[in-house]
Amino acid sequence: MIERRRFHRFEDVPVSVRLRKEDGFSFIDAEIKDISIGGIKIRTDEAINIYDFYELRICFQGCADNSGITAKAKVWRIEPDTERNNDISRFAALEFVSFEEGERRVFTKFLAGFLMGSGTEVV
Repeated sequence: MIERRRFHRFEDVPVSVRLRKEDGFSFIDAEIKDISIGGIKIRTDEAINIYDFYELRICFQGCADNSGITAKAKVWRIEPDTERNNDISRFAALEFVSFEEGERRVFTKFLAGFLMGSGTEVV
């Protein structure tokens, strides 16, 4: 199998994520499995389809619900959740397509600071 990842993935990063389908109205919460500069892998019980676009709100530890940074992402892969092994839970890998003005820099600095200060291994 050829490794296609361009960016390191981080687990146990103190951020939360809410997502809303591009043409949707309400946000849903999702559990982050890993995150990188290029995208995010989440666990959800919601119906998510491959190639759908979502607006993400990524909130660093301690920020308010409506704050944080905003990004647009595309569902790239969906996998069964073999950890929970039920019929509704799944993992979805989303690729970041764009960030709001200046927010990619904030996000990159956050991940770099997390790496340098936490001692957490890069996955």
